[in-house]
Amino acid sequence: MPTPYNKVESHYVQISKNLYMGPSGGLNDFLNHLCNPNSGLKIEGKRVTLIAIKNIKKGKEIKWDYSTTMDEDDWELDCKCGSKNCRKRIKDFKYLPKKLRQKYIKLRIVPEYILKDIGETRNIN
Repeated sequence: MPTPYNKVESHYVQISKNLYMGPSGGLNDFLNHLCNPNSGLKIEGKRVTLIAIKNIKKGKEIKWDYSTTMDEDDWELDCKCGSKNCRKRIKDFKYLPKKLRQKYIKLRIVPEYILKDIGETRNIN
């Protein structure tokens, strides 16, 4: 985790095994979690791109699943996103149901550092 780090106040996104992206002061600081997201993060090296994984209607909030980048076994959060498939707890990617993990891998929104850790590949049929 970044230092200094406060589990309650610090808001970072993991972008590699030991690298985190902190608040920028820009609009990206206002992206929130949803267990049924309409976007995802595509991470290539230190480059992070937000991509749509569904059609997003004008005026709709852009949300992504925090679990798709998490691989540290340190941070968890109660989820109150309100989606019909809410998992009630945001945890590391490896704890997601297998079918959901495979869906995210197919969408290419799971970074390589996570795939290596859990022994999965992008070649899921």
